[in-house]
Amino acid sequence: MLYKVSSPRSKMTILPSTFWHTPDWESSTTRARPGYIKDTVLYAGDFDEVNIHLLPKIRRMRFWRSLEVLGFLAEFSLIYPDTAKAVMVADSCNMDQVASFRPTIYTFDSAGFRHVRNGEFISRNPQTALDTETIPFIEAMKRWQFQVFYTTQYEDIAERARSLEIYFDEQT
Repeated sequence: MLYKVSSPRSKMTILPSTFWHTPDWESSTTRARPGYIKDTVLYAGDFDEVNIHLLPKIRRMRFWRSLEVLGFLAEFSLIYPDTAKAVMVADSCNMDQVASFRPTIYTFDSAGFRHVRNGEFISRNPQTALDTETIPFIEAMKRWQFQVFYTTQYEDIAERARSLEIYFDEQT
């Protein structure tokens, strides 16, 4: 199964939309950027990939669980539980917005999608979801097994992770 987090809609068929991406699909955006390829696609993710999209449209980072990440985040006093597969970091000014968010998750059969990187898939054709549900954010955290930290040190964490070449995804 594949998943997409999107705003609630009355129809279960979701159309591809315009994105820009790097040739290797390592980065994509809804805004034109130099060197990016304009494309019309429908993105979906596997179970592990979708968690970063379960937060509202705020700037956030996702780190995957590893000993390196555990040690790195501990430098900022961000200690996550053993049950967390991933860790999200968001600015503390967004805490209320995140806590009240209710993501709507669409579930798709993987047929009709093409794998492009890690847990990301695309389709250039409309796809009809098999199911949809809107859930409280706290339930999304439990189901997708991730932890969220709120910090006033967002920029410092991002800059330090880049300087140490610690892999993370960032969404805005």
